[in-house]
Amino acid sequence: MKKNFIRLGVIVGAILLVGYYFYNKKEKVANSIPNYADSVWVLDYVNIRNTLLNDYLFGSGESNYEYLNIKNYGLSIPNYVVAFSCTEKAPNALFTSFEITDSTLFNSWLDSLVLNQNFIASINSWSNKNAIITCNTEKTQVVFCLGVHLSNANNLEVVNDVLTSKNLMSLDNKLFKEIYESNNHGLVWFKKGNIIDKESWLTLNIKDKELVLEGDLFLNTKHQFPEISSWNLVSEKSQASFYMNFGESNFWNKLTAKIDPESFEKTTGFSSDSLLKFQPKSWSMFLRSPSITQDSSISYEYDENFNQVEVSKITNRVSPNFSLFTNFETQGIYSYLVNDSIIKYVDEIPVFTSFPFAKVIAKEQKNVLELNTQINENPVNGTFDEFLVLESDFTKMDSTYLNYLLPKLNVIKGKHIVLVGSQKGDSTRIELKVNL
Repeated sequence: MKKNFIRLGVIVGAILLVGYYFYNKKEKVANSIPNYADSVWVLDYVNIRNTLLNDYLFGSGESNYEYLNIKNYGLSIPNYVVAFSCTEKAPNALFTSFEITDSTLFNSWLDSLVLNQNFIASINSWSNKNAIITCNTEKTQVVFCLGVHLSNANNLEVVNDVLTSKNLMSLDNKLFKEIYESNNHGLVWFKKGNIIDKESWLTLNIKDKELVLEGDLFLNTKHQFPEISSWNLVSEKSQASFYMNFGESNFWNKLTAKIDPESFEKTTGFSSDSLLKFQPKSWSMFLRSPSITQDSSISYEYDENFNQVEVSKITNRVSPNFSLFTNFETQGIYSYLVNDSIIKYVDEIPVFTSFPFAKVIAKEQKNVLELNTQINENPVNGTFDEFLVLESDFTKMDSTYLNYLLPKLNVIKGKHIVLVGSQKGDSTRIELKVNL
């Protein structure tokens, strides 16, 4: 009996060891990445899958594994999900590719994009303004392109290189070795170039149900951020806050080059060129609980004898509540907005008229333009070691804001997001934390 028990234990142990080996087995990285790529973004699919399933089996019992199951779209499950950017070939775009294993499922998914997501179909390509999906003639491989202001013409060379295996990095490239030997859940690599002074890495890990992306970027001098930043603050606790100080960094020019002037003018009511000539250098914004005001109105109804009856109705109006401070290098933005009727005086109060959802009070102090929904707010000045801070707790944010955001960005539901950037010498430290 004892021998049988030992034999059974050996067999079970052997099965578990074999299962563990194949469960964790990964081939070396063999993804199609052009040799002119200037950044590569990697998710270790096997490592992430194992961590999420481990949390499910031995943790809370809640699993996000199904979000990773791309087999539902007819695509192969890779060892690594690899994306890359090629700034010179295709600005503002990020590419990734997959093998197609089930063309029926894949075609069904594409049909749903055309029906439900405003995608336009053409020969072996499906696109909207922020995504382009292209597959080869045999429908065995697909390339995804994500970004802003995309066009097939700008991305054609990159897509063709991936689908035809031309101009690709060799598989013995040092980058592939670094990825394969890493124990992190993901990596981001930046090539030395016009912005990056030397090769830089960010690491991505999942620990204690939190996703953390962190690392140091070594930017060249003209793109580095200030080590000390000063912002206007509000005393009332905010549901979301954002600070950004570009200082003398050339990143501001890089960012403004991506602004679509037509969309900007349609949204704000004035031209981006007019705003940019005053050179905004820092921003701080605070989102608070929405304001609720009551509007009363008189209407008329009929009683059971068809007599007209006056009825008083009270309607609750919910308005966004925020403060926005922008520090400009050049004076004159306030006068420009007044002359262009974007700021108008209503009962002797200067009102920013390009935001129709709330009464926004405009104020200028030296080079700082303040837009505030609370007339009695008294900002104070604060100094920080960080040039970038973004914090949004969507678990506590008011439902009014969530109802507006979540249908468009459902992925942020229940998330607490913190992004911090700091400059120390030639190192730009980036830390992003998101709960899972």
